[in-house]
Amino acid sequence: MRIISQTGEYNFPYNQSMVIQTGNIILVKCRDEEKTFAQYSSQEKADIVMDELNDAYYRFMRCLYYHDMTIVGETTFQFPEDDEIEVVRLAE
Repeated sequence: MRIISQTGEYNFPYNQSMVIQTGNIILVKCRDEEKTFAQYSSQEKADIVMDELNDAYYRFMRCLYYHDMTIVGETTFQFPEDDEIEVVRLAE
């Protein structure tokens, strides 16, 4: 699976990368490079995107395991823009 930065400028292989969330910023290290892949207006939004990345990778690996690439819609994950992420707060 490939991971692509918010801007589309960077494109790294997920299985050779280290994804690091530091507050509202998501960094990716691959080989000797470290790039900012995404920046969000809050840590909550960055948390949501990291969960989405984990879910996408799980679906990708599941499809590989079952040898069925027809059920995977993505072989890439692009970090979404800040305004594409919705934080839902539960009423107290």
